[in-house]
Order: sequence, then structure tokens, then C-alpha cells
Amino acid sequence: MNTYTIDGLEVVYIPNAFSNDVLRKWEDFYRTVAFYNCGGNTEADANHYFTAGLNLVDYINIFPVSDVIEHAKLISPDCKKSSYQKSYINAIRSNQTFEPHKDRYELGENEFYTIALWFGNPHWDYVSGGSLVLGDQQDFNIPNRYNDLVIFPGQLLHSMESHTSNLTRVTVYSAFTNQFNNLAGEINRINVW
Repeated sequence: MNTYTIDGLEVVYIPNAFSNDVLRKWEDFYRTVAFYNCGGNTEADANHYFTAGLNLVDYINIFPVSDVIEHAKLISPDCKKSSYQKSYINAIRSNQTFEPHKDRYELGENEFYTIALWFGNPHWDYVSGGSLVLGDQQDFNIPNRYNDLVIFPGQLLHSMESHTSNLTRVTVYSAFTNQFNNLAGEINRINVW
């Protein structure tokens, strides 16, 4: 496990985060999940990405949530199971990008919004790109390596490096917060043109 401070915010990077049993469950689940086109429009240069909701039951059945929370506590000590807000899977084809963004711009004094991002393509070759890019200067990269987990605060500017692979960049995004207490944020199951 490695920890970094980026723009004054703590980031936790856990290489090879989960056991082979977890990986087997994930690969079985992934093969049957339906994705929805959530990006872009009809313009030729529009970015398109595909997303699938990952409900709490499936998330708990695949991933060791207690382990994820223990890692999250390194940057958000009050994180607990009831802090779970949402999870989803992003599948991004080659030559696509995301604008740098924050998932939370404002937090109260004792509030947290913690992201757990897991790299989920077992066939990925990180030299093709697809890294997680962090920080105001967008100059800190964490390579996309299968089964690596990155935990960071939602108020940290982040994006992804475009990739050139013929494979799909797959990540599992999970959010934990005490900002609001619900399981909101399930994917709107409607395709965008």
C-alpha cells in the first residue's frame, strides 16, 4: 500500500487489492452485466462511455466491503458501512477522455466524500494508457493495472488518460459519504444517443 498527498489531500493506492476468489466473482459478474451509453451525442467528435449500475447487494457479494472501508478510513476516519452511497462500472473505449472534474466541490467541516476506484479489466496492458490522473495540475498518474484500488477524496480534481488499447478501460467506482444518508445515484437505465 502507498499513500500520497496531492494538493493537500491524501490518496491511498493499493496494488493487487483483492484475492483470486474476489477476482473470479468479478469476472463471472462482468460477463453478464448490461451497459448503458451515458455519454456523448450525435456529433462526430463526441465522447461516449458506457456505464452499468452495481447495486449494493452485488457489490457486497463481489468485493470485501469491510476491507475497502478500512482503507477508506485512512483518509476518512469516520467511514463505515452505512457511509456507502453508490457503485457503478465504467467501460470506456479507446481515444476517449473525461474533462478533469471533482465529484464534490463543497464539503462541510466534518463531512467526507470518499471514492474507491478499482481497475477491473484482467486483460489490460497499462502501457496503452488509461491511467487515473489526479491533482489541480493533472500531473500525478496512477497506472491502470488490473486489481489495483485507489482511494481518494471526492474534492480532488481527477480525470483519465486517454488510451489506445483495443480493449475497454473498465473501472468500478464506489462512493462513501456522510454528506447524505441514502443509496442514491443508481444509474439511470436509459441509453443516450
